[in-house]
Amino acid sequence: MAAPSIPPAPIMPPVLSKKAVPIKTSLLLMMLTTAIFFLTSKRLQDILTIADSKLLIDPITMTEFAARHIPTIATGLYIQEFSQFDMLTGTLAFNGSVWFRFDPELIGLDLVSKFSFESANITYKSPPITQLAEDGSLFARFDVQVAFKNNMNYRFFPFDDHRINLVIVNKYISIHDAFLITQDDDETIICDMESQGWRLQAMRTVFGYRQENFDSEDRTKSNLYPAAGYEFDYEHNDSRSSLVLFLPMLILFFLACVPFSISADSDYSGARLGLTSASLTGLVSFRFAIDNFSPHVGYFMISDYLFLLFIVLCFICFITSVFDEVLHRISSLTILVGTHLLVIGTLLVLVVIEQLWVN
Repeated sequence: MAAPSIPPAPIMPPVLSKKAVPIKTSLLLMMLTTAIFFLTSKRLQDILTIADSKLLIDPITMTEFAARHIPTIATGLYIQEFSQFDMLTGTLAFNGSVWFRFDPELIGLDLVSKFSFESANITYKSPPITQLAEDGSLFARFDVQVAFKNNMNYRFFPFDDHRINLVIVNKYISIHDAFLITQDDDETIICDMESQGWRLQAMRTVFGYRQENFDSEDRTKSNLYPAAGYEFDYEHNDSRSSLVLFLPMLILFFLACVPFSISADSDYSGARLGLTSASLTGLVSFRFAIDNFSPHVGYFMISDYLFLLFIVLCFICFITSVFDEVLHRISSLTILVGTHLLVIGTLLVLVVIEQLWVN
């Protein structure tokens, strides 16, 4: 008697019911996100203004000079070249000249020669080169080498422009004896820093006085001295830093999105977890590289916000791959589109917030 035949076991459907996203759809989302990302980054660089502080000089008008009959010392600054120009740390140094024009019968040359730069170190000062003008005023020029550290705000890094502030003071002259005055055409920079990605956008001058308080409760214990300030606004027109910073993060994010185009029952399904974990590990490692060419500050910059965005999105992709069975009710396309929309939405929110901040 023939043995009864055993019916074949029914073919069970795959555990995961999620359908893989077509590779064309993934590529389209990646290209669209990349285009919007860099277009928005360019827009951020265009609308952001300089966040650095302005000169803290109490101004005084020329009418006040006329009313008080106080002698004036015309002041000018000439910067021939920057021997050190590091905007990342705010460390700067230049070679140039400082000149004065004054009445020698009212103010002595030895007193004028005691000028200095506020919050800067004059590493070299030449003897005065003088010339007597036809109107009786004395022109004195000093060749100087100055090193200083500028206080900069890196809130918008890497889309940041910066302002360089220089203040000439003379603490040996009281504001009751003389004032330093300067005009916009009394400052000159002939060196070109565009080779380093910085273009001189604007120059301004302001003159007045500064005050040193030696006792907060006794205003008589203070020193009021003349000051002449110079502002130089530099625009960051180099896209290299933003490209080097954000392109690797975009690539790692797209790598984490590749598993959504791999079917759960394909021969390559085992690579899904490996790709997401590799992108997450790559982002964490890339953070150490970011710290090498980013300013070391105690507040969040735009680059920090975008890094946190990408690492959260990669973590979402990683969790989705680990708990794929639990999340089988959520389609891969929904997660893929959602993560890309988060990148685009965050950038648009940054543009709106910064536009409101600027206005």
